[in-house]
Amino acid sequence: MTRILLLAGGTVGRGDANPVSRSHEMACLLAEQLPQAQVTLLRLGSLTLPPPNRRVRVVTSEGGLEVLRQMLYHDVIIAEAFPISAVLLYFQKRLVLDLTGDPSPLALSPCGRRWRDLQLTLADYVLCASEGQRDFLVGVLNALGLITTAVYAQDPTLRRLLDVVPNGVAPLVEFCHTGRAIALPKAYRLLALLRRTVAYLAVRAFAPQ
Repeated sequence: MTRILLLAGGTVGRGDANPVSRSHEMACLLAEQLPQAQVTLLRLGSLTLPPPNRRVRVVTSEGGLEVLRQMLYHDVIIAEAFPISAVLLYFQKRLVLDLTGDPSPLALSPCGRRWRDLQLTLADYVLCASEGQRDFLVGVLNALGLITTAVYAQDPTLRRLLDVVPNGVAPLVEFCHTGRAIALPKAYRLLALLRRTVAYLAVRAFAPQ
């Protein structure tokens, strides 16, 4: 049985593009479309949301050790942004980055840019909300060296690496079920991941408070 964890944090807003609302809806859809899977929605902070699908297990946490414990228990982790502790689970878990917001403003600050690059290097599969956002992210992935000739040869559309899911989760359901993606093997990404983790922590340490 596949165990799927969705991290929902931040604030609740209107529309499917809101990260929290999107996580909530995605948990319900995954539970319906993957009846053999165990789906858990981890609510970070004091979020007030309507009850999800009865097959969705709901956990509330303020963060820290409980988040790490839940990530250790599950096979697939879906998040708008992975906590830094996800680096420790890099080889054991399938990581799905759900970038439903506009990622381009993150590039305006050194800390934000390094955080974005770290997230994309961690991810085995990336979801976004529009074709325009996808075009931007393809450029970022290419600049980070995460799109190689071998990756492109497996799928010239790159849809099995980065796809648009504005109204459904069909590509995500397939990835959770099969685990198949075309991201660079984790071993090849390891050095870049370690380098980007150190770069992010260094910039964060010296960033103005």
